[in-house]
Amino acid sequence: WLPARLRFGLGILLHGGFPWATRPAAGTPPAAALIRRHGRAALLRPFPRPLRPVAALLMACIWPLQSLREARHSLGQLAPGAFPGQSRTGLLRAAWRAALRHNVPPFEYFAYRQPELPDIPPDAWIYQAEMSWLLRALARPAALRLAADKHAFARFCADAGLAGVPTLGRIGAGLDSPEPGTDRVVIKPREGANARQITLWARAGAAWRPAGSGDGEALDWPALTRTIRGTARGEMLVQPALARHRAIAHLTGCPTARINTGVRPDGATEPLTAIFATPPEGAVASNGGERRMVDLANGQLLPMGPGRAHSIFGNTHECAALDGLALPDWGRALEMVLAGHRAFPPRAVLLGWDVAFTPEGPVLIEVNMGLSLYLEQWESQTPAGTQPAADLIAAWLE
Repeated sequence: WLPARLRFGLGILLHGGFPWATRPAAGTPPAAALIRRHGRAALLRPFPRPLRPVAALLMACIWPLQSLREARHSLGQLAPGAFPGQSRTGLLRAAWRAALRHNVPPFEYFAYRQPELPDIPPDAWIYQAEMSWLLRALARPAALRLAADKHAFARFCADAGLAGVPTLGRIGAGLDSPEPGTDRVVIKPREGANARQITLWARAGAAWRPAGSGDGEALDWPALTRTIRGTARGEMLVQPALARHRAIAHLTGCPTARINTGVRPDGATEPLTAIFATPPEGAVASNGGERRMVDLANGQLLPMGPGRAHSIFGNTHECAALDGLALPDWGRALEMVLAGHRAFPPRAVLLGWDVAFTPEGPVLIEVNMGLSLYLEQWESQTPAGTQPAADLIAAWLE
């Protein structure tokens, strides 16, 4: 627990920006201004109350140099000619000025093409660090614990009558999972993010091999569990690998939709946005793969948005297999995530549900506290401060 808290604290000190909220620029939507103000305050919440003045002082001292360093690094990632007619020195100055005047992270400054969109107030965009900590501050401990614990989430789905991924076994200190009866299993951390340490294994006779790797070492189940136990940082779960619905059988891995839902102060739940992602070549999870926004009304994948169709970071990784695709059983998937949000422990203002589409119907893989507006803003080049999610969050803050 302590090392994790220290990492969080160091990350905030280095990348959080100035600890105060700046005066909103003219034209900033009221909901966006409210979110930014409360988001800045939420950045100090992880620190014990007596240490918050010290943390604020350190943030104020660190950010001028750290933001310049981040601006230079982000500038180095841009494709040549990403911003025609603008010199790299001018872009560097503009990104640094936005960081100092408005606490704009330099990478997001470029990703949202703020140099080309001077008429959009910088405070109309919602920035990832502020949103992450704000949603944690709005949530209550029981909701945070359930979102972080994949084993508890599997039990939650079973208790709520929702289709989820069952836990076949657990591997860790004092835990030795029995050999599962299925031929393909996913082994993943009980608590973890960004698809770290997730592996897929397939039965090969009396042994098991890493799926998708013909030359991987074959291990019997006891040897496999010893290997996992020796390399894992915490408890690992054994879960069945999911088959793909025939409508998406031409895709690889386990493609999933992230469906974001919100609850209003009066208890009404609603879907907000959805994005579909496919795993990159050779990967198990969909992090880092091709993605498309989803039409909430019918589950149809939308064309690639302008932010990536004209990517300033180079390759767009366009996947023609997603063109015109309609996700199967979309109505059932929406009903499931809304029912899940209504059954979730209060308070969870926003939840992101990872949904797989199998021959038996939609299945909930896991849930995430909050949502990543970064991907949607980058994709659409539209500030999230003008979207329904911002109004929903503002309703809680008001």
